[in-house]
Amino acid sequence: MPVVMEKAAWQLPRRRCGCCKKITTAVAPYAQAGSVVCGPGINAAAVLLSSEGNVPVERTAALMEALLGTPVSSGFAARALARLAQRLQAAGFDEAMKDALQAGEVLCGDETPGAPRGALLLSSA
Repeated sequence: MPVVMEKAAWQLPRRRCGCCKKITTAVAPYAQAGSVVCGPGINAAAVLLSSEGNVPVERTAALMEALLGTPVSSGFAARALARLAQRLQAAGFDEAMKDALQAGEVLCGDETPGAPRGALLLSSA
């Protein structure tokens, strides 16, 4: 299934409190009201492109524009990576990965030409 950009306009309700008169506005999905919002599929594409093979965020934005036909800023690609890093940190990923690596009897890193680019082969024997 091809990935395509879809434009949607969100009408965000606003309500004023009868007591304190404070105005509250609903939040758009995946972002704050008033900002350009890309859904989870486009965020995932930005993360995959910019994290594979050391593709810079500027090149990621250019590739996404070429693939989707819609301009995407390099800042968007950088923020997609930052959001992923925050979620992994909040989930305790680094600690879990360190614990898993330390639990193995042998840790072997192999970057031979036959391995995929940037591959790190782990084995416990």
